[in-house]
Amino acid sequence: MNYDFWYDVGNWGFYATAAVSLLFTVMYCLLSPFWRTETGRNIAALMAVIAAITTWSSATLWTSEPTNIPAGDRPITFYQVRAILMWALAAVIFWRVVIFIRVQLLARRERKEKERHDLRT
Repeated sequence: MNYDFWYDVGNWGFYATAAVSLLFTVMYCLLSPFWRTETGRNIAALMAVIAAITTWSSATLWTSEPTNIPAGDRPITFYQVRAILMWALAAVIFWRVVIFIRVQLLARRERKEKERHDLRT
């Protein structure tokens, strides 16, 4: 098995990732009341951004593969869309960090304080 084989296997794995992340996003948004909770909204947003990034990247990989377009010859919109998608991913992951801190760390501290208060009374 040579370089080309593993390159192709990796590409097809990437295309599969794009397809299943897009499938999950559509199904989750259509079949789940995700808007009711912050966690649900975050899951929908994260999966939408992942689907957008992997679909965009797959399309870019698919169209540039046969022609081997050098990076400097791509239109500026390629880099603009890429930048927007990557910053969107960073923002949604940061949102998840905020949810984690609020739910896991701060809420735990509040529960412990309430338990201590209840023991004293």
